[in-house]
Amino acid sequence: MSTPHPPPTSPRRSARAPLHRARLLLAAAAMVTGGCATMVNGRYQQIPVASTPAGAVVFVDGAEQGRTPCVVRVTRHDNHTIRLASEGHDAGGVTLRRELTPWTWLNVLNGGLPGIAADATTGGLYDLSPRAVDVALQPSRADSAAVAPGTPP
Repeated sequence: MSTPHPPPTSPRRSARAPLHRARLLLAAAAMVTGGCATMVNGRYQQIPVASTPAGAVVFVDGAEQGRTPCVVRVTRHDNHTIRLASEGHDAGGVTLRRELTPWTWLNVLNGGLPGIAADATTGGLYDLSPRAVDVALQPSRADSAAVAPGTPP
């Protein structure tokens, strides 16, 4: 009785095997490294907030977050409004606008769609601008009018 031998492999099939493995490795690497901006930036951005005078109440999208100086944590996915209020001063504030992060281009070079889709979902595609908020609050007109000329404040 003879032992069965595996069928001979054709030279064409064995030459394609390393190429096939390389393609699989490249596809796996693209999936693993997809979402580069999210891995580097994360879903949230820390924004330092300061004011003159210090101690102003900080509101992010209408919700109180603390008093200046402070750092607020906001999602990268959306624009945000930061408003500052201090007794005796006019309110002030800024809008944080999302902008594409340079990491987006790494996704494009890295195979595109899976990484871009992941970053778009998490907000990692974006950086918020400005990266820091420092607002000089102006004395309110009503308070400055109440002080008679020549009277010390």
